[in-house]
Amino acid sequence: MFDMHNQSSVNKPFVDELFMQDTLDLFCGTKTGHMNAYAFNEADPLIPNDPVRGGEYWAQMIEKAPAYYLVKQESEVIQAFAPEVGHYLPSGLTSVDLGPGETEAVLKKTIPFNNNLVDLRDFISVDINNHFSHQACRLVGQALRIPATSITGNFFAEELDLPVENRTVATLFGGLLCNAPHSDLLPGYKHVQESFRGLSHNFKSGDYLVVTQDTNQDKKVLLDAYNHPLMGQYILSVLYKIKRDLPTENFDPSCYEFVVKWDEQENLLSLNARLADGCAPQSFKIGAVPFTVGRNKLIPLVNSYKFPVSRFIEAAQASGFISRKKYKLPGNPICVHVFEYDPVRYLDN
Repeated sequence: MFDMHNQSSVNKPFVDELFMQDTLDLFCGTKTGHMNAYAFNEADPLIPNDPVRGGEYWAQMIEKAPAYYLVKQESEVIQAFAPEVGHYLPSGLTSVDLGPGETEAVLKKTIPFNNNLVDLRDFISVDINNHFSHQACRLVGQALRIPATSITGNFFAEELDLPVENRTVATLFGGLLCNAPHSDLLPGYKHVQESFRGLSHNFKSGDYLVVTQDTNQDKKVLLDAYNHPLMGQYILSVLYKIKRDLPTENFDPSCYEFVVKWDEQENLLSLNARLADGCAPQSFKIGAVPFTVGRNKLIPLVNSYKFPVSRFIEAAQASGFISRKKYKLPGNPICVHVFEYDPVRYLDN
């Protein structure tokens, strides 16, 4: 029988403080599109019909939005190359899944990948959504009959207490690295570089990172894929989380609608909130800070950068993740990268 353990790395005051700062940055415009971690939110069981249920909306969207190609095409490329990646990586690793997501993602991506690793020691799932983390831990532990641990935490913002002594291979599927902020001060790939740098806090020299990247830059395909009502509910749930978990005054999340935009110059798909038709401009406070949002003002909640492969590798290597292998299928926009963490190379540069 497999062993399953659960632990939480979340320090609640730290998470609330970070959430407050990220929210203030969002409405100030200091940085935008950086709220993806908060969209994987969960309902409070003590609040009847709590609208803060982004994790549920995400799982429903994966099931009901046929134009959303990422899970299907990402699963295809992972399953196609998992044997080759497993042969390339050394044996006896610990596998750490960063952001495993909903059941379908675990069954179609996480389990097929880990099933091809040689002499896999154990498995750790890490997700900011407790349900997703626990579920991945259970499913992988049962399928592969190995010890499995579940951790609830933000692997970009926290140094996690990973119970690992040997080398690891971390997987990061779903394009999460490219949900990076945008600002006028830095080009997008520099923000993705910072995401890699935040990720590096949980890596040792010689650890591996296997990550997928969406290179699709077809505007029609992108807008069809992302412009779905369930995607809107998932993204806008961030506003309800702000209302629920932060001190606010006169802030009404129900006044906003979902808007998708593609910026070809920035290789940036942004998922935005905007005041709906008929809603008056909003004046409100978050904490003690006053804000006013007028009509037609876009509030980018989540970004998804769609870079060329070379630009993505450049961002990774600037933070110490050295490109070892990359894999693509003909006609499939998803690229699988194998990086090895080498902080000495990073410091040398």
